[in-house]
Amino acid sequence: MGLENFGKRKRNANIELIRIISMLMIISVHAMYKGGILLSLDNPTATVVSSWVLECIGVNGLNLFMLITGYLMVKSDFKIGRLLEIVAQVMFYSVAIWLVLVAFGNRYSTYEVLRVIFPIHNNVYWFCTAYVLLYLLSPVLRAGIQHMTKAQLGAAIVLLLIFECAFKTLLPIRFTEDEMGYDLIWFLVMFLIAAYIRLYGIKFLEKPLKAYVLHLICVVMMFLW
Repeated sequence: MGLENFGKRKRNANIELIRIISMLMIISVHAMYKGGILLSLDNPTATVVSSWVLECIGVNGLNLFMLITGYLMVKSDFKIGRLLEIVAQVMFYSVAIWLVLVAFGNRYSTYEVLRVIFPIHNNVYWFCTAYVLLYLLSPVLRAGIQHMTKAQLGAAIVLLLIFECAFKTLLPIRFTEDEMGYDLIWFLVMFLIAAYIRLYGIKFLEKPLKAYVLHLICVVMMFLW
């Protein structure tokens, strides 16, 4: 019993470590973008090129975070308390920031006030809105996945990846529906991929060296694109 519990703690610690790394990746990309470091590659200095390489590495942080979330969520029960906790946290920061700005003399219209009070519905923070909706849908997703075969789940993932990635990447136009992965649809794709990994695994990626090489290839392809 002791060894079994130790193994569980070790696995959880590893997952939490990966979650922390994914959050650091997300923060680094935001810092470079907001800080104006990601300058045009028309003037490819060493600083500019290195910043874009770091961006290509860090931009996967959101996908990594959602894969971890889906990996854990597919085996977890839906808890209304957890949902209310997430919504309460988002509303707290939304209203608190607004109150600070009001204290410094900012004025807002009625619409803007309602937007602050209902940040989830108004998509004030797109990630929070998509995450809350994904959590609401998680019981339905889990039930559907349990009634799907490995082949059916794999086919659904492939078709969704074609819809979300293939056409939007290869065609030289921007679709109206294209949110570039920053929306609920992409979170659903990540959830299904994470569920597949949790239930069936991916043999090709079981050896770390293959996973590292694949990630390196993806980073190079993103940089060239």
